[in-house]
Amino acid sequence: MILHEHLRKIERPNRLPSHVLNIGLTGGMGSGKSTVARLLSESGAAVIDLDAIAHELTESNGAAMSEIERVFGRKVLAEDGALNRAVMRELIFGQPHLKERLETIMHPLIFSQAVVQAHLRAQADVLCVVYDIPLLARSHEWQALLDWIVVVDCAEDIRVQRILKRNPQLNIEQIKKIISTQASFSEMQTIADVVLNNSENDVIHLQLKAQLNILVRYIRHFSSSHTT
Repeated sequence: MILHEHLRKIERPNRLPSHVLNIGLTGGMGSGKSTVARLLSESGAAVIDLDAIAHELTESNGAAMSEIERVFGRKVLAEDGALNRAVMRELIFGQPHLKERLETIMHPLIFSQAVVQAHLRAQADVLCVVYDIPLLARSHEWQALLDWIVVVDCAEDIRVQRILKRNPQLNIEQIKKIISTQASFSEMQTIADVVLNNSENDVIHLQLKAQLNILVRYIRHFSSSHTT
């Protein structure tokens, strides 16, 4: 684990009940970000999954669907009125202006829902609130809200093999193309307070758990020292 204390001073930008820390979690596809989120949850963190919020917003009668239908038309709707994600992916692929229009609809809704959830969850006795944010490296709005940012790093060849294992319908070329569209590790590293290395590809995540134990101790220390 690499700790970059010099990069971010805890200033409580989104002060939560009991002074619970806001921690952003990010990492590229296949890096093990979901595993880290699960381990933090097992350690007492309240984890807020932004992808899950996005799915809720785009279900049938979801809060985003009326505007999505108005902007993109009924062609992006499934039979039940939910978002047809396959059609939407095909529509916006290679068309940045359409991708931006979708993000203009989705991002404010996701942001507000996540903040509401954070304040509700923080009323319980939690270690911290962790926001699982895939696009954190390119979101200044989220970066400004957070006390700490944790980046999960992993060698690309291991990431490719992990993705291939859980998505056998994809080939290596397709996976590398997806990875190339995401923020690079160097982009993520510039915003990171903590970097967790998950390149050791063992089944029981011993190396990752050791790093998590150190991180949890730091969180507890800073949470207690900033309680007023």
